[in-house]
Amino acid sequence: METGVTHRTRSAAYSQRMCVLALIASVCSCVPVDVDASVIAYIRWEQWPQVGVDTRGAISLYDVDTGRTRVVNELTRPSGLDWSPDGRWLATVTVDPTPRLGLLSVATGELDLIPREDERPSYGVPRWSPDGTQIAYTYSKNGQHDALDLLDVRTRATRRLIPRADRPLFPDWSPDGTQLVFSGPDRPRTFVWDLFVMESGGGPWTNLTQSPDEEEYQPAWSPGRARDRLSEKHVGPGRARSLRPRHRDGVTRRMTEPSFLPQWPAWSPDGEQIVFSGVPRVDLERQRAVHNIHVINRDGTGFRQLTHFDLTPAVYPAWFDRDVLAVSPNGKAATTWGSVKQGPKE
Repeated sequence: METGVTHRTRSAAYSQRMCVLALIASVCSCVPVDVDASVIAYIRWEQWPQVGVDTRGAISLYDVDTGRTRVVNELTRPSGLDWSPDGRWLATVTVDPTPRLGLLSVATGELDLIPREDERPSYGVPRWSPDGTQIAYTYSKNGQHDALDLLDVRTRATRRLIPRADRPLFPDWSPDGTQLVFSGPDRPRTFVWDLFVMESGGGPWTNLTQSPDEEEYQPAWSPGRARDRLSEKHVGPGRARSLRPRHRDGVTRRMTEPSFLPQWPAWSPDGEQIVFSGVPRVDLERQRAVHNIHVINRDGTGFRQLTHFDLTPAVYPAWFDRDVLAVSPNGKAATTWGSVKQGPKE
């Protein structure tokens, strides 16, 4: 099985930081999730587009086979999700009352916050190492640029890999845990955002893309042996974006059309599908930009929409195969925010 990284890109002329959105959800009812099913964790915010400090978000599990959803917990302004390798925990960020990195128990819904004393902290999406011992994330405080940090899950000690001056974003691990891919400005060559890789213990970077007219964001390294990466690419002067797998030999191909804006790509555990949030560009122009979940095969076929929310987005997908996961229902009912419509099953 090959691996791939999906990334997203944008035009160099569009320098404003993108909002973070992603995908998934369905049925509002308390239902068990089959142990052998494949599930996608996601966050559904209660309001949009104004996400304030008190905005609530439901951490939910979506059963890929049945389309059913159950809520694990509700947190204050949660952002980012990633499964621990054993499926017991979800790493996330929540406001309590300032942003904190936390580990959410999938079985009980209890949240274990990682203490940090800095004022006005800010966290990027956490990414768990394949061996389950570390979590990579970007971190800033007091409005400064992001740095890339590693958390030792057992000791709770942190280590800085890349300083704030270098402005790394969106780290993700290689399947064997030996490398990290991330977005960063290509300085001093063009100051355009490219994809870089480095050894997970630190060291020099290698620029993978060197794109003078395009910017790459949100890389996701696929499972398997090859070094393909998936990311979202931003091109052209009008914020056009596309989802593009990049093979280890440097070959890329566009998977989504400029009329559709994707975000937060994530691979299925077998590396054969990609799930992401997205919205038709016409909805942005009409100010109806509610992101829904979409899936596409790694070869570009089988594009389909999984969720059909009208008013509030489902964001930050994380896909896990429940072959090694056992979760019992905790009695929580899914929260209904706005209108929910179940799409046809294939």
